[in-house]
Amino acid sequence: MDAEELRQMVRRARERLEEALDAGDRDTARRVCEELPKEYVQVHKGQRQHIASQMEYIERVFRVEQAALAARIATAVEEGRDDDARALLRERDRQHQILHDQLIDITAGLCRYAGTVFGDQRLEGMFRHSGERQRQGFEKWESLLTEDFVRASVHLLRSHMGNVTVVEDDEKFTITQDPCGTGGRLMREGAYERPDGPYTITTPQAMTFGKPNFPSYCAHCAVWNNILCIEWFGHPQWTIDHPATPNDPCRIHIYKSAKRIPERYYEQVRARGTGG
Repeated sequence: MDAEELRQMVRRARERLEEALDAGDRDTARRVCEELPKEYVQVHKGQRQHIASQMEYIERVFRVEQAALAARIATAVEEGRDDDARALLRERDRQHQILHDQLIDITAGLCRYAGTVFGDQRLEGMFRHSGERQRQGFEKWESLLTEDFVRASVHLLRSHMGNVTVVEDDEKFTITQDPCGTGGRLMREGAYERPDGPYTITTPQAMTFGKPNFPSYCAHCAVWNNILCIEWFGHPQWTIDHPATPNDPCRIHIYKSAKRIPERYYEQVRARGTGG
């Protein structure tokens, strides 16, 4: 290779294009323009695959370690070593909480990227894409008896390490998270108040339940459990009263009949359901 090729090899397309523009070299500038659409695509693909492979390994190790801890806890209980059992239970939760919160923070970071770089439409598109990839799970939920759907929902929500309570009345079950262990945690920690914190959706729209200045992480609940479910099934699976302030709880209602869902839960995502 000659010296000029070596010099150009290490320079990004922007640098080479600006140099060509400065020199009035339109032919070189046009050639560099052809490189622009794909320059960074491959490294993003590689990073995604790298993270996926690391997560695959971590998940496998996590399963092994959690099973081992469960066995040690059972032995401690059997042998009457209650203090040891409690310490092991705390370690079991700690292993989960560290990874759980890191993944939530990563997701919040992706929301910030999509919202600030590409705008709200692309952010909703990201949620729609991920929701569609999980559609089979929502369809399974739709096939459950209401009581079993409540059980599945509570299992998921309590695994997010928030504070969860459930009450039942004649028409619905109400799940209260005070706070939710994901979006609610971010709100109460003041994450959205930091200059480098998660993205806030300023404009009221469907994915903000019609509210202004909405925490972007929480918008996935509007898209997944409301907008997409209305499109797929004619009704939301979770009707949500999102907290007005970080100190308020988040409430999710699961109605025993979709026909009993109040119209306001359709209106807040600017959609109308078919009921039934």
